[in-house]
Amino acid sequence: MWTSQDAMDIQVPTPVIDAAVVARNLSAMKSERESASKNIKVRATRFKGNRDAIFKSTQKRYVCIHDHTYAQGMSQLHAASKVYEYSLNLEDVARIWRGGCIIRAALLENIQALIMRGLICRIF
Repeated sequence: MWTSQDAMDIQVPTPVIDAAVVARNLSAMKSERESASKNIKVRATRFKGNRDAIFKSTQKRYVCIHDHTYAQGMSQLHAASKVYEYSLNLEDVARIWRGGCIIRAALLENIQALIMRGLICRIF
């Protein structure tokens, strides 16, 4: 939530992060969801398409969204560093994220390499 609020304050778009916050907020509204489910009738039908194709397509979209989330976070940190005068070194941020207990991604090695080559600022 704080990430989305700060992104709006410094005018950095973070739509994937914002959508995750909204989904988490909706998930927390269990009693409202249960009440609505009693009043909404959904007709379930069996999926007759190619399940493997749907899975592969969904998997590709997940990777894309994952990459966009990192890019949005880096973009926000880049802007925040200027606005708040943090003097962040984005290469160090990528290295720290990569070594963290929660975020371990080969994508961050690519981001770190782009930063080192001076290309990341063109992306953000």
